[in-house]
Amino acid sequence: MDTTAVVWTPTPHPHRIATISLIAGKAHVSGSLGLTALPDSPSPAPTPGLPPQLAALIPPRDPRNSQRRIVSTLMDRAGIELRGRPALEQDWLTLLYCGRDGIGALDVFESDAEAERYYGEPDRPEPSESELLPALIRMQRGQASPADTELILAQGPVAGVPGAMPKWLGREWLYKFESSAYPGLLALEDLAYEIHSRAGFEVPETRLLAIDGVPVLASRRFDRRLAHGRAVAVESMYSVWATEYPSQIRCNTDGSMELMADTFREYGLPVLEWYGRYVLAILTGNGDMHSENVSLLARDDQVQLSPIYDPAPMRAYRGRDNHDLLSALPCAGIGGTTSSGYRPYADSGDTPPDLRDRLVQLGVYAGIDAAVAEGEIDRLLAVSAGYAESVPAHLILTLPGGYQGRAPDVRGFQATLDAVARACR
Repeated sequence: MDTTAVVWTPTPHPHRIATISLIAGKAHVSGSLGLTALPDSPSPAPTPGLPPQLAALIPPRDPRNSQRRIVSTLMDRAGIELRGRPALEQDWLTLLYCGRDGIGALDVFESDAEAERYYGEPDRPEPSESELLPALIRMQRGQASPADTELILAQGPVAGVPGAMPKWLGREWLYKFESSAYPGLLALEDLAYEIHSRAGFEVPETRLLAIDGVPVLASRRFDRRLAHGRAVAVESMYSVWATEYPSQIRCNTDGSMELMADTFREYGLPVLEWYGRYVLAILTGNGDMHSENVSLLARDDQVQLSPIYDPAPMRAYRGRDNHDLLSALPCAGIGGTTSSGYRPYADSGDTPPDLRDRLVQLGVYAGIDAAVAEGEIDRLLAVSAGYAESVPAHLILTLPGGYQGRAPDVRGFQATLDAVARACR
């Protein structure tokens, strides 16, 4: 097995930026993968798994994940055997096979010659939504016809997208398919996008579709310049931290909101907008704002905060592990996750009575005047007023007829939202 590959970026023009090798069970990178890295930055430290910037290009390691099934089928057809190999080797071979044209602007190839051929080829035609999406849904249901399967496989290997929900990465749109485990979530997420837009935060264009009775949330890819389709470099806060603090940041719930404030100040990023987004996440029941759900992108030769994505109010599904988090990352002594035990105002679902004071404390830590932080909290309380009352229409009325599965806890979610709003006043 070849254990050396090259990493290219298509922006502003195709060129190699790094090499990566597997040596003694670790991934070694020569060059820089990070959007925020300075020209003289050292190469990332060797990692026991793929660097997070590249790991994000492969489908989640779940045999039920439709992205993973499609890539595995294509690799089987190509004679690439994964069974019996160590996990890192499986990820490596998968990365070499599908690690191109994913979110951001990093592409992995076996050689420079292969990269040059890839960038010289014309884009293949993409089927219409009316053809592709029903076929993908039938594949998820295990009802795909041979014609469905061939239509999907004809698209070739598609880069992965992190997260538990089934997704498909198109050329201009990212499609998220509702899972039976989270009925009503996409309608609620669509509402969350609307509220964030109403608050003046940048959100991608979204469309809530219904395909064969399955909700599908389409969001326009913000990692593409739509005028000419060129890739835009994107990097999650998780990969920034994992590169800078490899011994401390091992997963997307390591770190804290204070560390995020430090990073924003270090790179001269808009702290007040980031702060407002976090406050609104708490007010809308999105306790899942971990470090992979905050990203930076390169726009007009500057590093900027990306548009909002994945603002899913997961607290509506309380009663499941880590689904009733106030905040996935600790903030001012509250929030965070734990693998064992019970911590008040963390994974307990309880609302701290001094939540407003703690949020102001975070703002002051980030360099925001206390009065400005309080004004932002008040503004977002006004923007989100009425949100709790609108929840049933988006959760209950979107359940399929005769639904017998585990429904979201609508009343409990509304009570949580009311408690959070009261504690922020």
